[in-house]
Amino acid sequence: MTAAAVIHGHDPACDCNQCVTAQRDLLRNFSRAVMQAWPEGGIDGGELQDIALAHGLLRPAEPPTDWDGCNFYELTELIK
Repeated sequence: MTAAAVIHGHDPACDCNQCVTAQRDLLRNFSRAVMQAWPEGGIDGGELQDIALAHGLLRPAEPPTDWDGCNFYELTELIK
């Protein structure tokens, strides 16, 4: 899910004020979620992946044919 899709279905490269604001908010909320672990402890890769999924930085994707892992994700347009 991209910020543009959240707002009004614009192209992922859209830089209208609504899309820029939505992108900023997604990144801000992602940062806040990551920083909740600070300074007491860290977060592991699985937790970081879950946070990135929840805030629109990653999305589920079809794995390559030789993939034998559990889940496969790709970057969204927000951080490409």
